[in-house]
Amino acid sequence: MISPVEIKQKAERKFVDYLRSIISEENIFPLNIRSNKSVGNSLAEYKKNVDKIISESKLNKNYGYSIDFENRKTKTLGTQRFPVNIYFETEKDYIKFINKEKEANCFKIEYKNILKEFTELKEWIIKYPQKIVNNCTVWKDILKVCKYFKTNPKPNLYIRELPIKVHTKFIERNKGLIKELLDLIISEHINPNETKFEKRFNLKYSEPLVRIRILDEEISRKHFLGLSDLSIPISQFISLDFININRIYVVENEMNLLTFPE
Repeated sequence: MISPVEIKQKAERKFVDYLRSIISEENIFPLNIRSNKSVGNSLAEYKKNVDKIISESKLNKNYGYSIDFENRKTKTLGTQRFPVNIYFETEKDYIKFINKEKEANCFKIEYKNILKEFTELKEWIIKYPQKIVNNCTVWKDILKVCKYFKTNPKPNLYIRELPIKVHTKFIERNKGLIKELLDLIISEHINPNETKFEKRFNLKYSEPLVRIRILDEEISRKHFLGLSDLSIPISQFISLDFININRIYVVENEMNLLTFPE
């Protein structure tokens, strides 16, 4: 026979479907829990198993699962009351039993807040309702970020420059979730082939530097203000004019660069 622990495990696995039913406004209660109909091979085992599931049921706790019994006669047990259905009669019974009251309340509030601002996210919410629950504490700020990008899809600013009233590290800490949402909200403005967050959403970022040594003093004075060793961002490096330079050496590592003879 199924145990109270197994009933809870099966009930928890139905939580995502329960969340989806909130969006669709579908009443899924009573919510049935499938179980093993076997009650044991002896009267003592039968009594132990039945007493156990009754002890954790709504009959005993005033919330949780209900049990329907049916009188049956068997060769080994005689006539006994057999559990034939285990189910959660109401939403309250179900949510309290799996200890998800806070999560359910959060979902009911936040999914409405999200759809109020972005109706285009409805399918995403239906597909990933658990993500609403998992990020309950941050949705207010997530929506601030999304609203900014919808109005300014190509900011050309560094993340921490964005005029959004959130913690300075908030976007960096929530890039994964924000990326999923912005891909849907501003899909026509993103750079879909870019995986780096900043490149994908038209933000400035700290570029890798190219270090160069100028071995010719005349070139150094004429083109680089006398500098012979400098590091510059890649985007600036590729714009340099090398027309009057006859030879460029590309070396394997920094030590080779530093010791390369003039």
